[in-house]
Parts: sequence; C-alpha cells; structure tokens
Amino acid sequence: MMTHEELQPTLDAHREWLTSGGARGKRADLTRADLTGADLTGANLTRANLTGADLYGANLYGADHTSAEPREADIAVSDPGAHDRGVP
Repeated sequence: MMTHEELQPTLDAHREWLTSGGARGKRADLTRADLTGADLTGANLTRANLTGADLYGANLYGADHTSAEPREADIAVSDPGAHDRGVP
C-alpha cells in the first residue's frame, strides 16, 4: 500500500502540472498503484492516470477525478455510508 508520505509528492506535482497547464510539475501516473484505504479527500485527480490502480476502500470524498483514466481500476467502496456522501 502506498503511504501518505509516498503519495503526497505525486499529488503535489500533479497539482502544479494542472495549474501551470503542463509547464511545470508532472501528471500523476498512478498506474497499478496500491491505494487501498488511501485518504484522497479533496484530491485533484483530474487527468491522472489511474489505470489498474487499487482504490478499494479509498476515501474519495470531494476528490475531483474529471477526465482521469480509471481503466481496470478497482474503485469498490468499503465504507457503506460513502455513497450518501457523494462517493461513487
């Protein structure tokens, strides 16, 4: 499982990539990343590559995943109340 300390630099570089229109930072490539149970609350995952990522039980509340690439990603939600909070 990817720790917060491992994931945060990727999310920070991705945010910079998005806000600079690609001039700085780097698009998040989370291909096949084990994000089981990760707290991605409010994360901007727009256009992130999530191909094959394991997001089982991850908290995606308020996360923006517009145009993200979730091919083959496991996005099952283990929190039964998550749907009521807007998590798919």
